[in-house]
Amino acid sequence: MSRVSTKASKSRQAAQKNVEEKEIEEMELFGLLETDHTIKNAARCSRMPYEEPTAIERSLFSELLQFTQMTKIFMKIRNTALLIWHTNRCVECTIEDVKNRLNTPFKYYSILIRNIVHYLTRHGIINYGFFHHETHLELELPREHQSVLVIGAGAAGIAAATHLSNLGFRPTIFEARGRVGGRVASKSHNGGILEIGCDTLRNLDTSPISTLLAQLDIDTTFYMENELIYKDGHRLSKQRKHLFRTLYNQIERRTLVNYLNHVKEGSDLTQRMETLTKSLEKLRTAALMGEKKYNEIPKEDYIQRRSVTLTVQKATEKFDKAIEEFDALQAQLDAHKRNQTSKQYMTPDDFRDFNAHLGLEEYLSGTQLEKLQFSSNTREFMSQGAVASVTQGIAHIFTELAEKCKIPVLFDVKITEIDTSGKNSVRVKFQAPKGPATINFRYVVCTLPLGVLKKTIVNDQRAPTFKPSLPPKKVDAIKCLGFGLINKITMDFPEPFWSTRKGEQTQFVRIPEIIERNYMLSWTSPPNSKTISTSIVAQSTVHDKSADKHLDAAIKCLKEIFPDCPDKTLHGICTTWHTDPFAFGTGTFMSLRSEPKHFEDISEAIRTGDGMKRLYFAGEHTHATEYGTLDGAWLSGVRAATELADDHLGVGLIDGSEVQIPEADEEYFEPPPAELVEPKEEDI
Repeated sequence: MSRVSTKASKSRQAAQKNVEEKEIEEMELFGLLETDHTIKNAARCSRMPYEEPTAIERSLFSELLQFTQMTKIFMKIRNTALLIWHTNRCVECTIEDVKNRLNTPFKYYSILIRNIVHYLTRHGIINYGFFHHETHLELELPREHQSVLVIGAGAAGIAAATHLSNLGFRPTIFEARGRVGGRVASKSHNGGILEIGCDTLRNLDTSPISTLLAQLDIDTTFYMENELIYKDGHRLSKQRKHLFRTLYNQIERRTLVNYLNHVKEGSDLTQRMETLTKSLEKLRTAALMGEKKYNEIPKEDYIQRRSVTLTVQKATEKFDKAIEEFDALQAQLDAHKRNQTSKQYMTPDDFRDFNAHLGLEEYLSGTQLEKLQFSSNTREFMSQGAVASVTQGIAHIFTELAEKCKIPVLFDVKITEIDTSGKNSVRVKFQAPKGPATINFRYVVCTLPLGVLKKTIVNDQRAPTFKPSLPPKKVDAIKCLGFGLINKITMDFPEPFWSTRKGEQTQFVRIPEIIERNYMLSWTSPPNSKTISTSIVAQSTVHDKSADKHLDAAIKCLKEIFPDCPDKTLHGICTTWHTDPFAFGTGTFMSLRSEPKHFEDISEAIRTGDGMKRLYFAGEHTHATEYGTLDGAWLSGVRAATELADDHLGVGLIDGSEVQIPEADEEYFEPPPAELVEPKEEDI
C-alpha cells in the first residue's frame, strides 16, 4: 500500500514539475521572470511604461500589436534595448547589441529588433546626446536636404541640433546672444559660478539631462532638499513645519480649490442664464413679429397664413422649452448660492504660514496664483529624490555638448523675419555682426521663447516677424498660454554667515508678510559658496524697482534671521528677465485661458508654398506636460527634430525599401559659412 502511494506521489510530483517547467518556459519566453528592478528602472528612466506600449508605439506598430503574444515579444525587445542604453549611455546601442543580449527565440526576430532600435533612436529615447557611434547611417541624404537652421542655442535648440546631426542632417544654430544656454545663464564671478537663470537640476532619475551629465563627465554635486523655515527671525520647529505642510496639502489647498471650483460653477450657471435670457428674448420677438405678420395677411391667403401659423407655433414651443430650462437653471443657481463654501480654513496668523506655501506654488509655477489655472497642481513640479548643481554652471552642459558634437553656432545673430511664402525653402532675414543678410534654408527649427512670440503677434519691433502671419490657431495658443516671470537676486559676501555644511547646499525659507507672499521667500547658497540667492515672483511694479532697492530689501531680510549679516554686499546681481529682448520672461504656465490643445497648436509645423512642412517649433512652451522646465525644453527639441525627419525621410529608418530618400533638386543648399563676409542675399 505504501509503495503504491509512493509511486502515485512521485507520479504527481513529476507531473507537477512538468507543468511548472512548462509554465516557466512560457514565462521565460515572454520575459515575465525578468523581475530585476534594473530593466524596470531603465524603462522608468526613459519615461516609458514597462508593461505596455505607448500611444506612439501602438500607432507605429499597429498591425503587430494587435496580438497579445507579439505585444509581449515587442515589450521584451524594447525594454532590453532601453536597458542596454542605460547601462552605458556613452556608446551607441546597436541592433547587434540587442540581438546578443536577447535569448532564444527573441534574437531571431531580426526585422522587429531592427525596427524597434531605429524607432527608439529616431525618437531620441536611446542614442541621443554625445556618444560613440558604432554604426553609420544606412542612407545618404542629398546635400541640399541636409541643411537645417535652428533658431536659438538654448536647451531646445541644442537638443534639436544634436539630434538632427545624429540623424544625418547638418544643422547650424543662429543665436542672438553671445553665449549658449538661453534662459540657462551661468556667470563666472570671483572664482565661482553664479546661476542667474535655471540653477538646479531636478528629478534626475527620469531626466534626459542626467544622460548628458554622464556622457560629458561634468562635475556635479548631488544633495537632498530640506530647507529650514524662519518666521520673524525665529526658526519654526519640526512639528510646526510638518503641521502646516500637512494642513496645506490635505486641508487648506483643498479648501481653496473647492472654493474656486464653487465660484467657477456659479459663474458658469450665471453665464448660461444670460445666454438663455438672450435666446428667450429672440424667440419672444420672433413670435410677436409672426403674430403681427399673420394679422396683416388677407384672410383669403390661406396658404401663407398657415405657413406663418406654423412658424409662430414652433417659436412658441421653443420659447416654452427655454422657459423650463431657465427655471431649472434658476433653481440650481439659488441652491448654489445657499451652499456657500469657505475660502479659508485657518486663523489669520496661521494663514500667514500657509501663505508662504502659496508662495512656493508661485515659485514652482513662475507666476502669481491669481493668474494660474487653479486646476494645475504645481506640486507635480516638486523634485523627487536628490537634486544637483553643476560646478561649472548648468549652461556648461549645453556649451560642451555643442562643441563635442561639432554643431556650428553663430552668435550675435538676431532674426528679423521668417518667410514661408516661397517654395522649397524658408527665407530667413537676420542682423549679423557684419550687417543684415538673407538666406534660404531647406528647413528651420524655431525655438524662440513664448515671451518673444507674444511680442511677435502684436507687431513689437523687438521681435521677428512671420510672413505670412502665423495661423489663427497658433496665434490663439500664443495668447492663451501664460508666460511667467521669476527674477533672481544674487549677493556675494566675504564669508558665509548663514548655516552651512561642507559639500551641502544651504536652503531656507523666510515667511514674509501676507501681502508679499513670494517676495524673497526662498533662499539658496551653493555648496562651499560665499554667495546667496533669492527670488521674486510678484506683480510687474515690484520687478520694475531698481536693483539697489531690491538689494537693500534683501539685506534687511537676511539681518532679520542672521544679525551678523553685513550692511552691504561685495557684489550684487538683480536679473531683469522681463525686459530681456530675447526672453521677455522665464517660463510657461497654464493661465486661466490655457487648454491642452494649445500646446499642440503652438508646436504644429508650418508649410511653405509647396505644401511641405518646413518650419518647426520647439521650446519648453511646446511641451504639454513639462512646460516651464529644462526637461521640457530638451524633449521639445528632440520632438521637433524627430518630426522633421519623419516628414522628410519617412517614419523611422526601418529598412532600405521603406526609407523615402528625396530626389536632388537643381537648387543647391549649403550650410551658412562660419563668417558672413558681406551683407547680401544668397541661396544656401
